Amino acid sequence: MTYADVQPIALAILTSIITGGFVLVFVEIGNRKNRENDKHDQIMAPFMHKLSAFFRYISWSSSYIIYPKPLEGYEKDFKALIKDIGGYGGRAITSGGDYGIDHFTAEQLYRIAFDINNIWYFHDKMNPCRLTWDTKMRGTEEYISKELKEINPIYLKEANGVDLVAKVSGDFYTDIYQSIEGETYRHEAYILQYKRQTVLVAAFVGFVLLLLSIMLFVKLPTALLQIGTLLVILMLVSSLLMLAINIKTQIKWWNKLSDFMDKRKSFKKNITDLWGKVKTIIGKAFSFILSKMVIIGLLLSAWAIFSIEIELIPKITTSFTESVTNGLNKLFLALSYSYVAGVMIYWFTVIFPHFLYRRKMTPVVKKNIGEIGSYLHNMLLDFCVGNAQETKNPNLDDLDDCKSLLVNKDWSGMSVMPMHLGKRVYMAFKTEYEAMQSFIDVFINDYKDVLSTKEHLLLEDIRHSSLGAFLDFGSAIRTSDLSEYAKKAIADMFCEIVKSYHELSK
Repeated sequence: MTYADVQPIALAILTSIITGGFVLVFVEIGNRKNRENDKHDQIMAPFMHKLSAFFRYISWSSSYIIYPKPLEGYEKDFKALIKDIGGYGGRAITSGGDYGIDHFTAEQLYRIAFDINNIWYFHDKMNPCRLTWDTKMRGTEEYISKELKEINPIYLKEANGVDLVAKVSGDFYTDIYQSIEGETYRHEAYILQYKRQTVLVAAFVGFVLLLLSIMLFVKLPTALLQIGTLLVILMLVSSLLMLAINIKTQIKWWNKLSDFMDKRKSFKKNITDLWGKVKTIIGKAFSFILSKMVIIGLLLSAWAIFSIEIELIPKITTSFTESVTNGLNKLFLALSYSYVAGVMIYWFTVIFPHFLYRRKMTPVVKKNIGEIGSYLHNMLLDFCVGNAQETKNPNLDDLDDCKSLLVNKDWSGMSVMPMHLGKRVYMAFKTEYEAMQSFIDVFINDYKDVLSTKEHLLLEDIRHSSLGAFLDFGSAIRTSDLSEYAKKAIADMFCEIVKSYHELSK
């Protein structure tokens, strides 16, 4: 067969494989990944609700536990675990919600569950147990009961105490965590395999596009063109086999390959380092040109269709022979139709559903953004008392008013707000700021898929504000007032946060 015979056949095969083959494989991989995520969400959402309730239960209960002095071995370990697990509860309390499904990896969940079980284990090893429960303390019993009800209402029949803390911890590990332990590792393995499939199909598409690009400028030998086309067909077959073969089997094969590569560590390290550098370069380039290339590609495709097929736009004059020009026109036209079809499929299966989901979640996002404003409002409450604006609420819209409140207030005074009684104004301000930061951490983690780039950047600006480091640095100043310089610095940093909040609220 001559080149003139092979070239149109190869062109038709390559362009149709991109549109009718690889694009559909991409879509199917994405659909399977979405179904896997939905299944995982249904299993993990109840568990994360119970885990968050358990964290809060430990946090509330930690205030009631009285430790003997000096502490012995198991008592030290028990106290350390209560502090660590209670820390998760404190962050859940300040955020006002549960931890997100993807907040912890499978390995992190395992370690946390192991620590939870050790609460029971260390308590069981205390012979006798010298820890006691403070029966005089009041004010949070209803919160403890509420969290126990969320974990298992059966615990409400038992008296609060150290023994109950240990029992709930042991039961949580055996009855709640171990039932989903395998699910967390299975889900991570499945998602990782779907990612590998996507990368492999992307490499196949890149090879096809490279081959088509070479055909634009070089008259390939007939044998090489035939071999290249055959390779692309084999790539499509392998892509379809990835969809046909059970994913568990694929993971087993991949693990065997990884074990084989582990025996050749130096070779594997070199390949891993090289691949890491390549991924970094490709990722940066892809992120930079993706949005621009989609538009440019559509414009070029429209130009080719309207100039070659419809002939509404004049063609570019070339010095090629008529046969070469016709071949190039066929190539450009086939690529244009393939590109437009691919963009349409991607838009209808990925972009448009994501747009609808983001639109559905917009009220929730706006509500959470409003919560940030509530935290900022609470940070200023103490500063309105005793000022001329005593009867007015803090005005976040007036930055000069905010600065005036912060600069003129005596920071060493005692807070008069009910939620901060017994704290100095400085510490009340710092507590509200830390609560806002914890809320933003959970907000970003739970809604990162629906936040716009602008919203994400503004939230990151607030989360990484230098105000936190400044407050930590000045936390030693609790019994004396801040200097004028410190007050002005805090006021300026606070106003920067308020500006970001106003941008978020638009």
